[in-house]
Amino acid sequence: MEEIQKILEDINNNKCILFIGPLMTTLKNKGKRKSLTEIYCEHILENFKEDAIIFDDAAKRNPYFLTTKYISRINGRANFEKELKQNFDSLYNRSSSIYFLLSKLPFNTIINFGADRMMQNALGRNGFEFSDEYYDYNGKYQQYIEGLDSNLQLVYNLLGSVKYPQSQVLTEDDHLQFVKRVVSGPKLPDNVLSRIKDDQGESKSYLFLGFNFEEWPFRFLLDVLQLPKAKNSATPKLPGYNIGLMTQEFYKEKFGLKFINEDPEEFAKTLINEYFKIYKQDKHSKGFIIYHDYDKSTLEEFNEYLERSKLRKRIEFWWADKILPGDVKSEDVMKHFDEATIYIPLISNKFLNDPGLSNQLKQALKKSGALIFPIIVSSCDYETDFPELGYKSALILPGNDKTLITAMATPSAEDYLLMIKKINSKIR
Repeated sequence: MEEIQKILEDINNNKCILFIGPLMTTLKNKGKRKSLTEIYCEHILENFKEDAIIFDDAAKRNPYFLTTKYISRINGRANFEKELKQNFDSLYNRSSSIYFLLSKLPFNTIINFGADRMMQNALGRNGFEFSDEYYDYNGKYQQYIEGLDSNLQLVYNLLGSVKYPQSQVLTEDDHLQFVKRVVSGPKLPDNVLSRIKDDQGESKSYLFLGFNFEEWPFRFLLDVLQLPKAKNSATPKLPGYNIGLMTQEFYKEKFGLKFINEDPEEFAKTLINEYFKIYKQDKHSKGFIIYHDYDKSTLEEFNEYLERSKLRKRIEFWWADKILPGDVKSEDVMKHFDEATIYIPLISNKFLNDPGLSNQLKQALKKSGALIFPIIVSSCDYETDFPELGYKSALILPGNDKTLITAMATPSAEDYLLMIKKINSKIR
């Protein structure tokens, strides 16, 4: 389908937003793949068996209603939170195979309509760096999330975090308060909303997995999230959930959403397979590190952490010190430089004053399809020599206009590991 091809293109260009709904199938339970919401509701219903209460299908699927009934039965939320932690903590933090595959795609932002950490765990398993934030309807208003890096993928839990029980939306009253406060305060941070909107006339794609769009709050929440009417917005239909024609027309007219007759998990697998078929045919397998001898200690420390990283398993890196005895230096340098598609220049004054190194960086910046990750080792005026570095680089490290080495501090293990994770995250 044409819109899917455009969504794949936007994923590759870091311009696609993924929304994960509460009904996205994640784990196998009792021999069947189910969503966390379904597993949660089944667990609560087990506790009502002795009471011989009959719930209709709508009630059996409503976690807020079931939790409200159950909390009144066991005398208080505090008792329920303890039980929730005991029974669901490990479940909410488990890994999911479909999330593991989805995490390999470079979505700009992932909005999770839940409190679990399955996507965060999947990204961590793949060695990717990302921003991890959540909305707390009981918390204080944050107009901006301090330190949120626009160059990093963001995973945002809309319904709280399992780490902080008071932030979770569990009961019908919680749900009502959440809906009121997300509008009146505490509102969603501006630098979260800005990631969802179109960028200065450049449209984005939006992908929805695991939503029952007949539930009225989703209309309201998408409006709160300031979702524009998109040219490319798609969702696979949930099996067992009817979506009325009027509902489909509303989402199509308001948000440009197209409904696809395919199971969400199968759709996600198809999307992943197509993405790798088009964009991941060993596109990047070799890297080249450019450095001045003066910064050799920085290279050695960087390489110490690089060797054991997920990035190193994907990319073979080369630098001048790796020339074998008997090789002709200039020819070997040229060979490995030309083969590379990933370049990491360690930039300092010594680097900028070396014509040979500056020329290598100029060549790398001109190379089609290359990804450049400059590491600013120490304070220097690189913007004068390379004014295009800011917009031609995939990412300038260590980030936020900082340098790796300062008069007050030397880089730590955490600094090196973070840079490597950031590079790994961008090469997807």
